[in-house]
Amino acid sequence: MSDYPQLNRRDLLRHMLVLAGATATANFSLSALADVARGSVKFLDKPALDTLSAVADTIIPATDTPGALVTEVPARFDAMLLNWASPETRDMIVGALERINAASQAAKGKAFASLAADE
Repeated sequence: MSDYPQLNRRDLLRHMLVLAGATATANFSLSALADVARGSVKFLDKPALDTLSAVADTIIPATDTPGALVTEVPARFDAMLLNWASPETRDMIVGALERINAASQAAKGKAFASLAADE
């Protein structure tokens, strides 16, 4: 029997985000992040934010618990990119979103955010 606890995808992502956030933003207020996420200033443009939202919804869909979209994960992630991430991290994330969209265009002929869940 394994000594490691069994984690589902949501728990794993939550623990990863808590660990990353706690180590990098020791004096950064979560309520301040939530305030920024609700604001009108965004780092990502609309197509990139749409892709991020589709990816987040794919990873953490709404089930019997709220999914990534209901809990505003894309907006909070965007706020972290705007206010905390290094230029290298921003470039890496934007590049990853662009590659996801390019792969979607090549495979299905449309943006990732436009794909149906089964696609």
